[in-house]
Amino acid sequence: MSSPFDAKSPEPQSMAAGKVNGPATALLVIGAINVVLSLFGIVQNVMYLVNPPQAIDQAPPVEGFDPQMMMKFVQGAGAVGIVMNFIAIGIAVVIVMGALKMKKLESWGMAVAAAALAMIPSCLPAVSWGSPSASGRSSS
Repeated sequence: MSSPFDAKSPEPQSMAAGKVNGPATALLVIGAINVVLSLFGIVQNVMYLVNPPQAIDQAPPVEGFDPQMMMKFVQGAGAVGIVMNFIAIGIAVVIVMGALKMKKLESWGMAVAAAALAMIPSCLPAVSWGSPSASGRSSS
């Protein structure tokens, strides 16, 4: 019995390209969505740094609640959020690069790395879209 990737089989590259086209496109979409969501997160966190929520200053006095401490916490969270969103953009770019390599059948390792990064929880804003369980597919 011959394998579809034997030297005798017609156009094994086009057969393989057809099989990876769907997953590669899905990874491209996931990467693009994550870049957009991360850019939105950067803008949101910059807004927190520039103009913190005014509700903190207007909160009624509560024992043990220091509005100035809460303001510092919100600003610190904004700075950390900016760094985390830049990291998420870097990961999303690796996912997009791996998806492009997958489509061109150029780098199996990069394609596997992109697929694995797309499934790591709490790594990207739209991570659940990259997991096989979210797509309804089983691993068998």
